Amino acid sequence: MLNVTSSAAVTYNTDTSAQQQQREQQSVDQQRSDDLIRALQGNSFERQGFLEEAQRLTLLNRMGVDIDALNEVESRIEDLESVEERTQLDAEKLESLYEQRKELFRQANERANGESLPPGSMLSLTV
Repeated sequence: MLNVTSSAAVTYNTDTSAQQQQREQQSVDQQRSDDLIRALQGNSFERQGFLEEAQRLTLLNRMGVDIDALNEVESRIEDLESVEERTQLDAEKLESLYEQRKELFRQANERANGESLPPGSMLSLTV
């Protein structure tokens, strides 16, 4: 009878160790799952930013805007806007940059409408 009890106790201890290992493995699996979810969510935000930029560039390209010039002007605008205390000269530069940006869009609009074509061009003739 003593042998039966001691083997039952050994079986119980083995089951407890197996259960503990199973719980540890579940904890590790849960941590991996949480890490994977965080990584995928981060990529989702990156994809969203990528899609927004692709849409912006496609729209600007369709409009005929010089994207490199626009990016340069917008970069300088951001630099000046980030300055907390602007001087009068900075304010004038910022206003000039706003006008340059408007001019880029105006030129793109003229090209799209054929308004800036040279005289004698086949496309500049009105029917």
